Amino acid sequence: VWDPVLKSSTGMTLFRTRQNSPLLEKLWKLSRVVTPNLPEAEWFLGRKISSAQGITTALNDLFQKGARSDHAVILKEFIEKNLN
Repeated sequence: VWDPVLKSSTGMTLFRTRQNSPLLEKLWKLSRVVTPNLPEAEWFLGRKISSAQGITTALNDLFQKGARSDHAVILKEFIEKNLN
């Protein structure tokens, strides 16, 4: 399970670029479950996610980064907001 953290609690950015990052690509491929929150998912994709259809598309695009049949993506913030 990989819970990506893009900023530290003090606000320091941990990853400077999402494009062509060998470390990020390796983490996507090694992780069976990735649990980004909404801002992290938007950062990985380089676009805003603002609708139910956008979430479906985003989850599919994030899933494709793992490129494995046993890979899963759980968009935490979406689940939390819709359960409350």
